[in-house]
Amino acid sequence: MHVGHFATGLIGKRVDPKLSVGTMILASMLSDVLWCVFMLAGLEEVQITNGRGAGNYFHPINIQLSHSLAMLVVWGAVFAG
Repeated sequence: MHVGHFATGLIGKRVDPKLSVGTMILASMLSDVLWCVFMLAGLEEVQITNGRGAGNYFHPINIQLSHSLAMLVVWGAVFAG
């Protein structure tokens, strides 16, 4: 899953060569970084269940602060500022 985030950051670097690769990758992974912070702070919630494969372990219960479209626009604007 993270390969797509890294690819987006590297493509962004080709679009604007002045920005650093780290900034572009952080921008593309911002929602996942915020998700970890919000989950540790108790603002978002996931359910961890047993299952087959890594995709079955995390079931998002409440991740609207980091992954909703409206909040991604807000976080993108904050990060760009």
